[in-house]
Amino acid sequence: MRVVQLLLSIGCLASLVCSAGAQGTAFSYQGFLKHHDVSANGAYDFRFSLWDAASGGNQLGTTLTLTNVTVRDGLFTVTLDFGNVWDGNPRFLQIAV
Repeated sequence: MRVVQLLLSIGCLASLVCSAGAQGTAFSYQGFLKHHDVSANGAYDFRFSLWDAASGGNQLGTTLTLTNVTVRDGLFTVTLDFGNVWDGNPRFLQIAV
């Protein structure tokens, strides 16, 4: 399995979780995947983990494994839920494919 790791600040996604009314902690994430410099197509397995620093930080919540995620023309969308980890501080998403 080819592993691609990507760290992204998703502090802005925390604002999506903070809308009015009762809600859960899940959010949608859309990404773009290339395989050998070409937009990926097919089913891929992903691992997502959330961290409190870009490097050397602490993992928040558990690692989420999603299998057979459809990627079409490089685009994919998944729903992620790391639990109650949104306290206003920056968060960083690591993705392995």
